[in-house]
Amino acid sequence: MRPIVSLGTAGALAAAFVVATSAPTNARAGCSNATLNGAYSVRATGDVIGIGPFAAVGVFAFDGNGHVAASLVTRTNGANGLSNVAGTYSVAPDCTAADTLSTATGVVSTHSYAIFDRGRGFYILNTTVGAPNVVIGEARKQAGANDE
Repeated sequence: MRPIVSLGTAGALAAAFVVATSAPTNARAGCSNATLNGAYSVRATGDVIGIGPFAAVGVFAFDGNGHVAASLVTRTNGANGLSNVAGTYSVAPDCTAADTLSTATGVVSTHSYAIFDRGRGFYILNTTVGAPNVVIGEARKQAGANDE
């Protein structure tokens, strides 16, 4: 009989792997809220339990001082949507981070991050307590006029 690993367990293991493999490299450089600054293109996929597959693309805009806003185009079980959120974030010296985001209608979500490449990107995991979903994504900093 083969062991069965639940989607939630698999997601937790994947997140632990991401944090374990990303944080030590970045810890030497140190991170702060200023590490996340500017616009990041993000994509995320997963499942909303009992509903179906989920995917999103969009842009997160960080101010470097703990405030973030995002606009996402989503697709959940074949239905398209648009989500605009804003909130706060906090970056730890080991280059992990967390946020709390709210929609205009008051829906709140939380996420954990593992920042890599000196803030040029991050992995993101939805950690909203009680949310019936398993969603993980990746973001890359958008190039600006003064970037390499």
